[in-house]
Amino acid sequence: KEDDVPVLVFDEVDANVGGETATTVGAKMRQIAQDHQVLCITHLAPVAAAGDSHLLVSKEVVDGRTESQIILLDRRGRAAELARMLGGEGTLRDVMRRRCLKRERNVSPPYPGYNRASGYNLGR
Repeated sequence: KEDDVPVLVFDEVDANVGGETATTVGAKMRQIAQDHQVLCITHLAPVAAAGDSHLLVSKEVVDGRTESQIILLDRRGRAAELARMLGGEGTLRDVMRRRCLKRERNVSPPYPGYNRASGYNLGR
């Protein structure tokens, strides 16, 4: 552990990144999360898939004002969102969703005491 910073926020870590580099970035985020809580804002499925929780952020303009909505996705919602991020339709999307669900079952918690049901504890 290098420092005592409990929470790290990474915004747009996927700028000018794709392919295998995105997978490497995701793995690095997961490694950093061993000692810190990480909030990573990304548009790339390989980066998002490396996390233990997935928040879906959406925006819409209502009466000339932008409103944001943030939803903590459950396991199935996360798999569906990762499949959507990967693109494709029909059978391809179904295959990707099943792969994401399988990956989710095989991920170990990021640190002792982590509760997958309630997500990260900011006061850890």
